[in-house]
Amino acid sequence: MTERLEKILDAGIESLTELHACQRRMHECVLRRDWVALQKEMAVRDSVEAAIVSIEEERRSVLSALAPDPSEASDFYRITARLEPRARAALNGKFRELKRLVILSKTENEIFETYLAHAQSLLKGLIEAVMPSRRNRIYTRSGALNSGPVESLVLNKSF
Repeated sequence: MTERLEKILDAGIESLTELHACQRRMHECVLRRDWVALQKEMAVRDSVEAAIVSIEEERRSVLSALAPDPSEASDFYRITARLEPRARAALNGKFRELKRLVILSKTENEIFETYLAHAQSLLKGLIEAVMPSRRNRIYTRSGALNSGPVESLVLNKSF
């Protein structure tokens, strides 16, 4: 069971490393305004996330098999405390690496969300500055007045 748990942790580390790299590529795609590449990266992210979910379910099942008491099955370090010192040190080290990668991924998400929020507020400010001169009207490509909500907007580069 410890070998199986070690393989599961290795797979989780590999998947989280791949997810972090994908997140960085997504950020770069947004900065370059490469929307096609962004969609491809989002598909990669979705497949990696599905793999992470299945790895996590497998890890939980192994921990449940190692811990007879259901309340202990969620405490990784309590379960590994029963193992021999060498196996315990290896598993705990891999688990710490897994937790580090999760924190790194969350941090990358927060940075990306901050950038998007800043870009959104900048565009909102720009649109609010431009709109009064048009009397709060937006026109379609053909020149007709757009009466519905605006979901997509292209601004002239001169702005």
